[in-house]
Amino acid sequence: SPFRFNDRVSAVAVAGDRVFVGGAFTFQGFNRVAEWNGSRWVGVGGGVDGGGVNALAWDAAGGRLFAGGTFTMAS
Repeated sequence: SPFRFNDRVSAVAVAGDRVFVGGAFTFQGFNRVAEWNGSRWVGVGGGVDGGGVNALAWDAAGGRLFAGGTFTMAS
């Protein structure tokens, strides 16, 4: 069966063949931020705490992912 997040996805950022999503989902090690690495979904660091991710942006020059939302800590 297809993979489904357990809550909403509200932000997407693309970096080459990598796809990042953010939202309110919290399962399988995905604490509101996940990455499609070309073959499967993986967690991004420790994710974020709080309400969720509402915006994502990829900094191509620095190779960094920025997130905005209703959280107080990203790890």
